[in-house]
Formats: sequence, C-alpha cells, structure tokens
Amino acid sequence: MYTVKPILENVVLNEIYSATLYKCQNYFEGMDAIFGGNSSTGASLTPEQLEDLAKQQQKQLRRLNRLTGKTNELCDDISLEHLIIQTKKPQANANLTLEQVNKRQQEQSERLSKINQRLNQICDGLGLVNLKTESNTDDSTVKQVKIELINVDLNDFKDVKRVPTKVNKDKTTVDDFVINIDGNSNLPYKLFYFLDQLTLKQKSYVKYHLHHASKKDDSNQTDQYRLENVQHLFSQLKLDVYEPRSNYDSGLTFISKKSGTSDQLPVLVISEKNKIVGEDNIIEYLNYQLFGLDKSKRVDVSQFNKAVNSNVLLKYLKKIFQ
Repeated sequence: MYTVKPILENVVLNEIYSATLYKCQNYFEGMDAIFGGNSSTGASLTPEQLEDLAKQQQKQLRRLNRLTGKTNELCDDISLEHLIIQTKKPQANANLTLEQVNKRQQEQSERLSKINQRLNQICDGLGLVNLKTESNTDDSTVKQVKIELINVDLNDFKDVKRVPTKVNKDKTTVDDFVINIDGNSNLPYKLFYFLDQLTLKQKSYVKYHLHHASKKDDSNQTDQYRLENVQHLFSQLKLDVYEPRSNYDSGLTFISKKSGTSDQLPVLVISEKNKIVGEDNIIEYLNYQLFGLDKSKRVDVSQFNKAVNSNVLLKYLKKIFQ
C-alpha cells in the first residue's frame, strides 16, 4: 500500500477538490484534502490505484495547461488596451458629435461582448461550466445612428440577364478572391464592371467589408453609410451570398481600406510576397484563373470607358460613393 497526498503544496488552486477537473474516482473523498491544502493524512492506495491516480492527475494538469494556453491566446487575440473606456471629458477642441459618441459606445459594447463569448467558449471546452458568465451588455441601451438606405429600383436591372445557376457543376470548390480597395470616392469602378460582366457568364457573388482600421475611425459616418448601402444594393440584386457557397462558381470580396496608407490599392493578395496591384493587372489575373487562356470565354472589359456612365450597377455605386 502507498500513502498518497492529493497534490504538491506548490499548486495553489484553492477549493478545487482533487479529480473534479476530470471525471474520475476521488481517492480522497471524505478527507480535508484540497489542492494547496495542508492535510496531514493521506490515502492508502494499491499500486493499481496509484497508477490510476497518476494518470488522472496528468490529465488534470494537461487541462490546466490548455486553459493557460487558451487564455494567453485570448489576450493575444484581443488587444486589451482598446478596451479602455475613456472617462475623461473630451478636450475643448475634440468636437465630438453625438454620432461619434454613439459609435464609440457601440464599439466598446461589441468588444466586451466578444470577450465574454470567447471566455464562455473556453469554459465550455474545458468543462468549467460554473465559470460561465452572462453578458451584461444590453444592445437596447446602445443607441444606433440610423443609416438611410438608398432606394434600389429593380426595374432598372430588368434587362440584365445574370446566370442563375452554377455553370461548372462538377467543381466542388468556389474560386474566391479577396481584393483590398481604396474606400474613398475613387472606387475602382472597372473591377465592379468586371464583376457585373462576370455574373453574365458564371453564378458569382460579391461581398463588401470595411477593413478593421477603417472601423476604428470616428471621423464621420461616411464609411458606415457606404458599407450598409453597398451591402443593401448587392442584397437587393441577389449578388450577395444568399445560397450555399457550393452553388456558386466564383466570388469576389472587396475590403475597403482608408486612403493615405502606404499600400498600393487596389491589390489582390495571393501570398505575403505575391501581390497583384492595379485594376488592369487584377482583371487579367482573374480572367486567367477563371477561364484560362481561352480569350473567347474571358470577361471583356474593353467597353468599360463607354459603359462607365451607362452601366446601371455603376450608377448606383456612384450614387453611394459620391
């Protein structure tokens, strides 16, 4: 027989009894034996029980290590300094508007909700259900500034014959391309013209998002107005992802970044060292990736200069970005 104490004294996790982090037999039941405790007695175990206990404690320690690792990942993942809620009054020259205050309040609320969700996911993964917390963020208390959406008249698009179903039905993957664009009024209309013509050859979708740096800009509501209206436009035209992705041949995702950065825009990032810069180069690359060398199948953008003022989709985009 072997006399065994619950765990080494230098492990300080008060009031967590042995074997509670992992479902197993508690050899110390009935004893005042806790992690970090000062129990003077021990449990008498057979060699088989001692081996089983050792395995149990190894599993417990591994789970504690995972908890530490996931917590560190969470801290790395979420920049905690951005969670500082300013309590000082703005300086006289700050000129904060009500819209800007509302936007800051919403961003803080979203960050707090995100941290709460991640912590609850960690608790679920490690079986620490008792540590889960409910979010105290009440979305109803955060007053949103209402964005006025443009009116999309579908009759303007009645003559546009887009491909309704997937063309390459034998292909299980979707050709998805992400393009960073300048989010100001100099929208790369030629790329959107390419997209418009592409939907006449394939079933394609388009997504439009703001870069995280643009989301933090409190200068005005322009970016949010453009974001919601572009997404509204694509939704009304059924150009967004309204079916399972497997039903599409291709898709373009546009990430709007603030102008004035060192990045050359627009840019399609293939890898860290391999980038396609400029509208014409990106269109050539997309045509090659989607249709190969057969020019008869490629999207023809040679009429762009004539169509820039007559293409219906471009007219709506210009209205949004004017």
